[in-house]
Amino acid sequence: MHRAQQIGFTLIELMISIAILGILLSIAIPSFSDFLEKKRLEGAANEYLGLLHFAKSETIKRNSATFIIATRASANDWSISATTTPTCTLNTACDLKTLNSTMVKSISTNADLTLLNGASIEARRLLPTFATTRSIIFSTDNYSLQANWTITGLNQLCIPTGANSFGGYAAC
Repeated sequence: MHRAQQIGFTLIELMISIAILGILLSIAIPSFSDFLEKKRLEGAANEYLGLLHFAKSETIKRNSATFIIATRASANDWSISATTTPTCTLNTACDLKTLNSTMVKSISTNADLTLLNGASIEARRLLPTFATTRSIIFSTDNYSLQANWTITGLNQLCIPTGANSFGGYAAC
């Protein structure tokens, strides 16, 4: 009599595999959560810099000043818009592009956000109309990134003093 060869896993082999997978996942999940937190923060800061670049390109396209309107009700309730007028209301025809706290969840800003309000990019020299560098700190529970907009129109991301370092960003 010829005996059939068994194919597959035994119950013991399957249980050992599941146990090893569980151990590996328990190690990987906290690291992945940390990775996602950093990427959300980088995304929000880069989206802000993108809004500034967009405002500059709209200034060129329209040959007229583009304004930045920034509001902050609280650290987790904020909005930054590029507009065609200095008194534009959110979601109206003059609102060109907006970044707000509902678009980038779990990201807070510091009170300096309101210093941007009313800043504009002039059409003649394509430079911002303020006299000193404007900075916004975007934060999560564990990390912070500072976005600087200089009087020469240059943008930079850096790690604020006292914040956890990550991603190869220089200290401010």
